[in-house]
Order: sequence, then structure tokens, then C-alpha cells
Amino acid sequence: MSSKSNNIGKVIINNHQNITRSNKPRSRINHNKKARMTEKIPSLQEFMHRQKVVNQYRSFMKVISNKIDDDTYNIQMKKEVRGGFKRLVDEKDDMVIAMALKEGNKKLKELKLMVGYVDPSRKNSNSKDNEDPDSWISIDDKEDPRGRVGINWPWDNK
Repeated sequence: MSSKSNNIGKVIINNHQNITRSNKPRSRINHNKKARMTEKIPSLQEFMHRQKVVNQYRSFMKVISNKIDDDTYNIQMKKEVRGGFKRLVDEKDDMVIAMALKEGNKKLKELKLMVGYVDPSRKNSNSKDNEDPDSWISIDDKEDPRGRVGINWPWDNK
């Protein structure tokens, strides 16, 4: 038995000595340095812009996932958001990009107010950023704490 195992080991050693190693890398990572060098490295402004867009997209998805319970509306709203972002993915004009970000922030704020989303990180803060200024709930009136208008019907005051 030991003579067989020694023979097998010798065959393997002999095979390794005869094998020439190829120039191909062992891992699946692209080791082509020329391909990496020709890739465009984004400027700081482009990087920051990309981060703003990605954060805005994630915020939309978080609000939709957490606050829209109906699956039909949830899927429909996610498709709308994806479509809006994909529509402008190849845009190069700085003015169009800036306007799209502003419009997206406005729509995100409207969506949050519409569904009653409160950011968990701001839950304990007393900031008025999360409140809708047009809401009757946020009225601070000592005579009418629930925000109702008047006591009687207007046509009864004759």
C-alpha cells in the first residue's frame, strides 16, 4: 500500500514539473490594467451628484415600502419612481439635472406628507420640517385645539 501511495505522489510531482503556467489570472477579477485605466473616474461633483440621486431614490423606495400597504399601489408607485429615474439616467445637462433633483425632492416631501411618513431619525426632534403647514392638525389655537372652524353652522347665525 505504501509503495502505491508513493508512486501516486511521484506522478503528481512529475506532472507539476512538466506543467507550464499560463498567463491568465486565477481569479475572476478583471486584471486588464488597460481596461481599468480607460474607465472614466468621476469628478467630486459627479460623485456627489450620484450620491444625491441614489439617496433620493432610496428615500422614495423606503417611504413607499413602509407606508403603502396595498400591494397594487405599492408596485405601481415603485414602477413610477423607477421610470422617472430611468428616464433621466443619460442626461448630461447640468441645469436639467439640478431641476430634476429639486423636483424629486419636492415630490418626495409631498409623498411623505401625503402618507404621514416620519423619518425615524427625526422622530424625537421637535422640528417643524416633518409637519404639513397646511394641515389642520398642526394648528395651535387655544380656543379650538382640534383645528375646527367655528362652533355653529353659518346659516344658523341670522
